[in-house]
Amino acid sequence: MSFADTGYLEEEEYLYLNPYTNPEGSGASSSTFSSCSQGHRSSLSLETSEGGIICLVCFCNLISNPTSPSVHVIYALSQLSQAISQPAFLRNLRTFHAHLLISPLVQALSSFDDEAIAQHTIDLVSDLCDSDDPSVCCDFVVRIADRLSSAALVWSRRQVYPLHCLGVLLNRQVDNPTSQIKNRRAFIANLVTGLQLPR
Repeated sequence: MSFADTGYLEEEEYLYLNPYTNPEGSGASSSTFSSCSQGHRSSLSLETSEGGIICLVCFCNLISNPTSPSVHVIYALSQLSQAISQPAFLRNLRTFHAHLLISPLVQALSSFDDEAIAQHTIDLVSDLCDSDDPSVCCDFVVRIADRLSSAALVWSRRQVYPLHCLGVLLNRQVDNPTSQIKNRRAFIANLVTGLQLPR
């Protein structure tokens, strides 16, 4: 299954930003199925046990586009959530593509004031952070903290979902969980401002 491509992420950019990708397959994805309807190469897709195909480039473009219809974003997130219940799919996703999903998932968390989207996204983040690679969780913390430290979400209810996700991630870390928060002063100031939002 592939999702509508918004053109936010090109294949070459994907391969540059995601050094964990194995473009030739080697278990990361099947070489027997063709590219998605948008022409993305098959190595950027993962096959489900039901025989479906999820193009990760199309998926990332869809959920990171704030103009995407909420119903489409929820459907895409639910399909990926269903797919990662399959051990082989989840293993390949964590091993070869986990870092690709970090920025789009954080973008989805902070772009939509939609509880269903937020819950699906936080669940996916938690599943990816169960990886043996601790850098995945650390990178999520850095991205979310940077977003909350910026002025992008000040006076916006949309900061509630990234903040909740950050709390979930920090609870997973034992040693100095806030060490990845770079600008703590701005981070705290924006959170205090957020307390003034109408309930």
